Amino acid sequence: MDMWEVAWEFQRGARIRVDIQSSDFPQYCIHSNTAGIWAEQTECRIAKQTILYDENHLSYIEFPLIKKNH
Repeated sequence: MDMWEVAWEFQRGARIRVDIQSSDFPQYCIHSNTAGIWAEQTECRIAKQTILYDENHLSYIEFPLIKKNH
């Protein structure tokens, strides 16, 4: 999955929340999951996502450690 490059600083012991969704339309807006011009949609379909997590489908989020110079 391609992600935009971002840089956040987390304090030791901080928690983060990860939202997994089928759309980033634009940036977390509700999407009707139907074809056509989004502003003209009159019906919505429920989107179903599958997250694979077993020994054959390892999922993870990597947070690289960036050392500060100060």
